[in-house]
Amino acid sequence: MDDLLRRLIDVDYKPEKDVNMTRFGVFRICALNDAELSEVRERATFGKTTDIDVFRAAVIAKGCVFPAWDNAELLAGLKATDAIDAVTKRLLPGEREMLADSIMVLSGYGGDEAKVVDELKN
Repeated sequence: MDDLLRRLIDVDYKPEKDVNMTRFGVFRICALNDAELSEVRERATFGKTTDIDVFRAAVIAKGCVFPAWDNAELLAGLKATDAIDAVTKRLLPGEREMLADSIMVLSGYGGDEAKVVDELKN
């Protein structure tokens, strides 16, 4: 019970966990808060349409503790313009889907990505 109270009081607490990526090894991910999800939604929305690929890449860019997708050496090595571009260039589509889903589940959402995108649009 005391542990739960401490977590509720600690406003900076964001769950983290390790996710094994077969091609690369262990990634450290964390939950996204409201402000981060709002930023992700804005980056992936064009008019009234949400680009699911940009959404996934933005979730990964924000939700990865390690690797840091905005690392200057990584960006230069991949010739990427920003963290979202780096994610898209390095990870395969299925890897992006799996990692983005893991981050969204850690953020308190279920595994149905289409439902999550619809919820975030409103």
